[in-house]
Amino acid sequence: MSSLSSFPSDISEAEQKLHELSNLKKQCITAINPDNKDDIPKIVWKYDVFMQACIYRFTDIASVAIDAWKQSKHVPAAILARSMMETASAS
Repeated sequence: MSSLSSFPSDISEAEQKLHELSNLKKQCITAINPDNKDDIPKIVWKYDVFMQACIYRFTDIASVAIDAWKQSKHVPAAILARSMMETASAS
């Protein structure tokens, strides 16, 4: 059984990936095309809403997991990491 000292304490790569993923967040999702040519099909709009919900959930959980890891709260960080895997599998 490995000890926690063998796990990495520097999680700067995870923070960098979280920042990149956070850039995919949209502030507003509209059903109307910005060019006003055509309305976006309903299925495309629903898919975009679902993916944005998954991105928001994943990034929120990831930021809390990183904070927990930095505070040496390894069990909550592992549980949150599991939650991130479940969110990723749903999307």
